[in-house]
Amino acid sequence: MAKTAQKPSSGSSKRSPDSGQSLSFFNRFLSILGMEPDPDRERKTLLKEIKLNLKRSRDKLYQANGDLVDVGLAKALHEIYVVVGPVNNLMQNAVASNALKGIFIEHFLSEPQKALQIQLTEDAIHAASASIPPEQLTTMFKDTLNEFSGALEADIQRKIDTLYNLFLVFVDFISFNYYFMLRKFDSGLPEGDFSYKPRFEALNGEYVLEDLKDFLTAAGPINPAADWESLFDVLKTYKGMDVVSRANWKKMITSFGALKNSGQLLFLTQVLADDPFYKVRAVAVSERVVEPYLSQLRTQVESTLQKITQDKRNDKLSSLVQQIFNTTVISRTKGYTEKSNIAYQKKRMVGFTLVEPVNYLKAFMLDCFKRDIRELVNLLLVKGQWVSNAIAQPLSDSFHHLMELSDQLTAFDDALAEDTEKGKKLGVLLAKSDKDPNSAAAIKQQLKEVNAGARAFILEGANHLIVVGKHLKMAIDDYAKAKPELLLNWKQIEGSTQKILREWMPTTYKQIYNFVQLMQFFVKENAPKD
Repeated sequence: MAKTAQKPSSGSSKRSPDSGQSLSFFNRFLSILGMEPDPDRERKTLLKEIKLNLKRSRDKLYQANGDLVDVGLAKALHEIYVVVGPVNNLMQNAVASNALKGIFIEHFLSEPQKALQIQLTEDAIHAASASIPPEQLTTMFKDTLNEFSGALEADIQRKIDTLYNLFLVFVDFISFNYYFMLRKFDSGLPEGDFSYKPRFEALNGEYVLEDLKDFLTAAGPINPAADWESLFDVLKTYKGMDVVSRANWKKMITSFGALKNSGQLLFLTQVLADDPFYKVRAVAVSERVVEPYLSQLRTQVESTLQKITQDKRNDKLSSLVQQIFNTTVISRTKGYTEKSNIAYQKKRMVGFTLVEPVNYLKAFMLDCFKRDIRELVNLLLVKGQWVSNAIAQPLSDSFHHLMELSDQLTAFDDALAEDTEKGKKLGVLLAKSDKDPNSAAAIKQQLKEVNAGARAFILEGANHLIVVGKHLKMAIDDYAKAKPELLLNWKQIEGSTQKILREWMPTTYKQIYNFVQLMQFFVKENAPKD
């Protein structure tokens, strides 16, 4: 809890020892006579005045004979104890509760502002995500968050912070160990029994001096005129019940306020401490709750949006991979792998940034393109009688480019294995990178070039597959026509394979289409930064 020093309230009396007016006059008189004032005499004179003041008080806090603390102090503390004692257990860990801080804020919100706050809950964001795309969802909720933050004007924030700081004062006040102090006046006092009728006895002041100092510190910021009703309204919402009897609290705090303002508690402490100049180690609570709340709310909203976006991304990714490969477990690369990245991560280096798409591309080329897709494209190019060679040529070119790309990708991946020349070179540079700046720079450049090469494979593969897919779609549409216009010998093509073209071509086209979408996923996410 943030606390800053505050001027203590020492109360007032007909002859306030704090004023020191009579002594000041006497000291001036001594100075005129050329005599130095005696600090010890001044201290004793002040203490004498304080004791006289205590003796005249009806609060019965002090017995001059024997310098005893009288039962009036115990009775005053017991009145507080029976009211706040049951509350202390209810307020355990309340200061650390973010939910409670939210309730303090809600207490001052208008209905439209409360509606905005509800919209920013995790449940509300997840509910909206069912029908709104991630990009729109992020924009919508960031706008809502800005609108809600803007609605908490400075005046509202001050009111919230003021009431929350009153709560912190309240917690300090009820958390004081009243039982420990009271038991010194009545050793038979049972802990937690607020109906017990105590039998207090006066005792030597040295036994309670430090306790009294601590109590005055905890009670220093207590103001009977504070907005206790609003505080108890908030705590009732938090706990679902009144945490304290409001009537009993009002009666007790009024009585205590009068005692506090009389200055008698401070006078008693000064006498017990044999120090008429003792001041209460008073504190003022000054904690801001709105700004941290808004910061946490923003973090929570952004985190929820990121998780939703990531979950949707992963769901779509898994769906595409499943449709393409009939499994989501794909492992085809040997050198350009996450396993290889572990060594780079230990050195806090980026490593291989396109492991996932390269793995999928290699698997697609080996398991799909060089099998069914290759067979179908060969059938259309070799057996098909195209109406124009110019139409078929792009298909042929992209097909052969993809065949070469598959071999190049395999060589690229194999060359990065640990036991290859390139793999060993990277390993040596990595081992030296901690102590050798040149090695660190060299390996970063090497990794940049490797990742650029991986990205080039992905882009080139996707572009040529788009061409193949486009021609397959043209062939599918042409095959469905009563009078084909693209391929003039569909009957001959059908006779050249045992597969059913009307099923084979659409299935292959869909596989290519899904794979291009998959690659676009990674190309967008890993686009080079300007």
